[in-house]
Amino acid sequence: MSKMTKLVFKEPLVNLIVGGILVIVSVLGMFVFDWFRDFVNIFAAVIIVYYSVVRFLKEYKKHKNQHALMILSVELVIALVLSVLLVLREIDIYLGIGLVLYLRGFVYLLISQLLKRSTTFVNFLISVGVLTLGAYFYFGRPRIDDIVEWGLFILLTAYGILLIVFGVKYIKK
Repeated sequence: MSKMTKLVFKEPLVNLIVGGILVIVSVLGMFVFDWFRDFVNIFAAVIIVYYSVVRFLKEYKKHKNQHALMILSVELVIALVLSVLLVLREIDIYLGIGLVLYLRGFVYLLISQLLKRSTTFVNFLISVGVLTLGAYFYFGRPRIDDIVEWGLFILLTAYGILLIVFGVKYIKK
């Protein structure tokens, strides 16, 4: 089974109905009711949680040093707290994403120094770049909420269209 067919339902009529609903909801949500603006924080929080947990599990397996594991655990807890605060709208998206990125770069540099681990110059530059990007998001406040809104709109609309195409394709058979 191809990756594309795993993204759609097996029933063509369900594809047409769900696809049509997704396209209608995404167009209404973006242009009429402004629903996506309400979900930008939630979407960012989900991405932060996913990224933080996956990153923690990957690093947890790699490091045996208790200090490094403690630093990674604190980073995960802070990221999860920031995500909850994003969902509750206690902080704005700039603060949430900025602090998570800044923390990620700082933790990498701190663990590298703590473990006296030799890193490549490229990894060092990436960490400094992530740290700097975090500071930019926090202090510069770029219009990322608009980018996330349009990204959600494009993803939902594209998936809805994909479902409609597969629904029409398999109803004809």
